[in-house]
Amino acid sequence: MAQPKNRLYLRGKTYWYQRYIPKDLRRLLKKKYGTVTLIQRSLKTRDYDEAVIKAKAFDLQVEIELKAAERQIRPKTIDTLYERELIKPEFKRRIIAEAILQIKNVGKSTTKTIQNLNADDLIYNAIQNVRDDYQPVLPTQNLIDEIRPLLIKDLIRAFGSEMKVGTDPIRAMYLEEAAENFIRRERETPLEKRVTVKQAIKQFLEHYSKRQYAFALYILERTFGDRAIHGIKRTDIRTVEKILYGLPKNWSRAKEFKNKTPQQIADHVEEHNRKEAQIAYQMLKHDSVQKYIGKWVTFFNFCVAEEMMDRNPSLNIKKKPVGSDKTNFGLDALISFFNDYNPFKENGWGWIPLVSLYHGTRGNEVAGLKFRDVFRDDDGIWVIDLKETKTDSEYKKGRRFPIHPKLIDWGFTKWIDERRSGSNAMIFEGVYRTDQNNFYEGDVQHMMDKWLIEANIKDERHTYHSFRHTFAFFARKSKMVADPDWKTIGGWSLGKDASTGYGDAIPPVDLLESLQHLEFGIENLINPDTNLETKE
Repeated sequence: MAQPKNRLYLRGKTYWYQRYIPKDLRRLLKKKYGTVTLIQRSLKTRDYDEAVIKAKAFDLQVEIELKAAERQIRPKTIDTLYERELIKPEFKRRIIAEAILQIKNVGKSTTKTIQNLNADDLIYNAIQNVRDDYQPVLPTQNLIDEIRPLLIKDLIRAFGSEMKVGTDPIRAMYLEEAAENFIRRERETPLEKRVTVKQAIKQFLEHYSKRQYAFALYILERTFGDRAIHGIKRTDIRTVEKILYGLPKNWSRAKEFKNKTPQQIADHVEEHNRKEAQIAYQMLKHDSVQKYIGKWVTFFNFCVAEEMMDRNPSLNIKKKPVGSDKTNFGLDALISFFNDYNPFKENGWGWIPLVSLYHGTRGNEVAGLKFRDVFRDDDGIWVIDLKETKTDSEYKKGRRFPIHPKLIDWGFTKWIDERRSGSNAMIFEGVYRTDQNNFYEGDVQHMMDKWLIEANIKDERHTYHSFRHTFAFFARKSKMVADPDWKTIGGWSLGKDASTGYGDAIPPVDLLESLQHLEFGIENLINPDTNLETKE
């Protein structure tokens, strides 16, 4: 169990105490703590040992208040003695027989596995199936807790009977596996502390951004769901990490994987990739997998702080990203990609690589552009105004930079003006936000990958992101483009000395003085033909 010292944190040089308020208790504690999700208090000391003592005293006071609030909202359960008097032994036997039948049926299913079975859910469904007018019994937790050990005992007995008869060894295996699974879960955590992974995730997302964490935790829920969070071990995290490396992109939305567990999806993809090497699935990237693991660390830290588990099983599992190995395109690769290039192709999606190449923008930044983000500023300069970008999101600010004159000459701004509608409308038709909280992942990425493959310039070190590296490479080589200018346009960090007097203070009209001199040797290859502005 987590100790009060786990609720300590440093703010400056002073120790503070914090503790989450469960959502259903906040209204009862509003008068004392206000409309907050966290109880926070300065311990007014820089000494750690003194802070621990003060935290213990305050934590005890908070615990008493939370327990008092719980008693006000928790409904009374049906008395156990009443249930025992009401429910006849033969009815309990019918419940257990129905639950065992469900286990046998699960063994025949292709969409479920014995490992995913939960004893409480089985008993609940069994009670609903066998109850009648003579036994109008509600499946209360007291009743489920009473029947669970009887079910495990009967499972072992049924396994022995099946093995003795020997007519169906596979069915016997299902019973044995289910019994072992239920016993393991019983040992993982005492009954009064039974918090499942699914429940822990629900509590976590009450305090953290769903947009940032929901998808990363989705695979944990699909894999462990009803397992006790207290019983998740380091080997379990390693197992899920291995599964992640075997999953294709957009696996959660693909219809062919509906009702399949992540493990079943990974097994299917592995088999498919061996047989159909020419049309193999595109797998999750190493950096994406490690990003998910980083979010798991935050989730399990929360579980430790909330006393759901004793230690974080995901610590120090995350590996270094390999994104830094990506490099720029050479001139030959650019010529191959942009040869007789029409930016109006695919309903204007052809502009996306050009915007990234000439401004160093990321795929998500370009694909997510709205009409309100492209306009003339007070100096009459055409600009792109990114409200919030990847590197700047921590500071809740974006960046504004001029549009390269070449794109204006080719008709980019005219094309936008002719189609301009509501300010919140997307510039690129058919782009939408995906589960990964990203406009680029999904259809846009698939199209960009297709074009890169057709130009024969895509490999592990050369992806769409290489357009951004190419912008930096050519800008760095150019004597006419100042470092602070191109770094400001692309959103790179300037460093303390270099950023003095620069950074966001550089207006677009000054940035344009540098940007207009940047060329890539492919300018004569661009063929803007508006007659081809339809899907190929």
